[in-house]
Amino acid sequence: MSWKTNRRVKRTQQKSEQPPDDRPVLFLDVDGVISLFGFHPSGPPPGTFHSIDGIIHCIGSDAAARLRRLADAFELVWATGWEEKANEYLPLLLDLPDDELPVLTFDGRAVFGSAHWKVGPIDEYAGDRPAAWIDDSLDERCATWANDRTAPTLLVETDPAERGPLTVRRTRWHAGRLLVVFDEVADRSAAELLRGTLLVADSSTSPAAGDADDFWDHELVGLAAVLTTGQSLGTVEEVLHLPATDTLVIRGGAGEEILVPFVRAIVPEVDTVAGRLVIDPPEGLLEL
Repeated sequence: MSWKTNRRVKRTQQKSEQPPDDRPVLFLDVDGVISLFGFHPSGPPPGTFHSIDGIIHCIGSDAAARLRRLADAFELVWATGWEEKANEYLPLLLDLPDDELPVLTFDGRAVFGSAHWKVGPIDEYAGDRPAAWIDDSLDERCATWANDRTAPTLLVETDPAERGPLTVRRTRWHAGRLLVVFDEVADRSAAELLRGTLLVADSSTSPAAGDADDFWDHELVGLAAVLTTGQSLGTVEEVLHLPATDTLVIRGGAGEEILVPFVRAIVPEVDTVAGRLVIDPPEGLLEL
């Protein structure tokens, strides 16, 4: 295995010398987003290894191509505890179209495992421009900031690879909630570290759901919804598991949200092979 070392030193351009940029802003974290860690040691690494200031980093294989595509539509801005170090190494490693990107500084406020300390500088830089922020440690304070902005704002949290893979030992329902025991989680403290983690599984390994009225959520999401007359109603966007009954969230052609109880009397036909289901709504359902 070979180690690659790349470093670029360039005089920074004063902000007043930079032309104004009205594109949406994309704020980029590095650790857990571009520099990957926690992947399973028995499998192939998700990128190539590079020595940066004497520390080995695995730079994701897909990062370069994705950032180059995003650079066409967004102003890319480093929002990372690396600060200026990001420009010293990453534009060259990732072959970015710009020799350097704007960098936010945080005056020593960085706290590992969180991202709320970035909100102030990010908010100041974004101003009233639309913004997106990719990070592996977004928390409630980040979400509050995004919700309070008047400009369009998107938070994208990367799944922490270091929290998996997890092996299900057993499950049971309790007070309407599914409780899961994992082989790798020994106690409550270890379980607390998983708070906020998105659990994903390979749907191709899922067993058949059961009888003709049983379906996995992923089998329904994406199906075209049509009325018994053949008229298009929209596309199934989500399945809500409500106390009374499971409910389909259908996104109509005009962007409206339509809620349809998933019962045979209202959804008489589901054809996952053809990619459609039929809705026979009772009077007034579609006007709710």
